[in-house]
Amino acid sequence: MLLIGETIENKLSKSSFDLITFIRDIAIINLAKTIMIIPGKDVRTVSEKINQKEGIDTLALEHDSLMYPNPLLLAKALISVISKKLPAYICLSHNMLNCQIAGILAHHLSVPCISAVESFSESDDGDIIFRRSIFNGKLKAEIKPQHIETVIITIISNIPSNPSPIKEFDNRAKVMIEKVYAQENNFIPINIKKREDNDRSLEEAEVIVSAGKGIGKAENISLIQDTASIFNHSTIGASRVVCDLGWLPYSKQIGETGKKVNPQLYLACGISGSTQHLAGIKDAKMIIAINSDPQAVIFNIAQYGIIEDLKTFLPILIKKYQESLK
Repeated sequence: MLLIGETIENKLSKSSFDLITFIRDIAIINLAKTIMIIPGKDVRTVSEKINQKEGIDTLALEHDSLMYPNPLLLAKALISVISKKLPAYICLSHNMLNCQIAGILAHHLSVPCISAVESFSESDDGDIIFRRSIFNGKLKAEIKPQHIETVIITIISNIPSNPSPIKEFDNRAKVMIEKVYAQENNFIPINIKKREDNDRSLEEAEVIVSAGKGIGKAENISLIQDTASIFNHSTIGASRVVCDLGWLPYSKQIGETGKKVNPQLYLACGISGSTQHLAGIKDAKMIIAINSDPQAVIFNIAQYGIIEDLKTFLPILIKKYQESLK
């Protein structure tokens, strides 16, 4: 099994550690040896740390242009490294960067790719069955690769697979270093400008009132803010689409590509419940969903569900609260 790690400025991402955790059970079922490729400019040290901490072989893939995310160069380098002997599984964390890499690898290696895998199980005949959401999370697809030597999978991070505990590390695990030599590459990242985000309200709030596309328009954000004001130690959040539309800043985005939150109460307003969003709220102590669609996936994980237009329900909630203060 081959894991593709993800680094920025030679630091391994959290999703790469989640990838290792997720994959362990597959390796146990298949009795497969696991190797993690760690790309970067100078990643010998981080490769050694992963080797010692996780007990798996690591291959440091080094090139100056891999200091920052460089999907085309990394995909080309990976093809040259792994095409000699294809592993049973090539595994990456599921994000925009890695989906691009996975697509390039699948095309050049002529192998299938299963994206956004959430969980897996072992079939009666010993094969691995992968599960992923379809139709915006309303259905689950089970995919069982058959008679295929190599499969590429991208894995939703922060969704645990109940991995088996590690009893001991393999002291024979190795660290390998391989340099990527000059290749045709028209895309060379030279810098990353980090977003200035001093807003820690999402991490510290006890109550989060979150807006989805179902709020209808940007003007209805005020309704979300008024609802949040009912509660102490509260703030507002948003799904990715709300931030993409510019209705709220990305500092308010909750989900796999946003912030992971664990409030006492999460009030989801007009949020359908995509897998990526659910990954960010799974640690909330209580989830209450308000949605006019009774089939919305968010109801599957919410402790309480309110099937109503939020523009009807929230004003009534606010009014009742104000009346209780008199």
